[in-house]
Amino acid sequence: MRKIVIVSAVWCHACLTMRKRIKALKEKYPEWIWVDLDLDLDDDVVDPLKVGKLIPVFIIYENDVEVKRIAGEMSQDALESELNYV
Repeated sequence: MRKIVIVSAVWCHACLTMRKRIKALKEKYPEWIWVDLDLDLDDDVVDPLKVGKLIPVFIIYENDVEVKRIAGEMSQDALESELNYV
């Protein structure tokens, strides 16, 4: 089972830009588990993930094992390609 954890923040311009792209991918891949975390509000969950300073961060899990991590703003096609390349 694929799970995508997205770490973003309301003050992050790149995160705001990515919202529509992420929404479209959530609709295209409803079978994936999508988890949205706020860098500031969910710090108790986010801190152990060690996401760094570049957000948004997409952490991809396959069967509860982290298999890939990508960060930053990108086109919807590039993001979809990254999420599927596991």
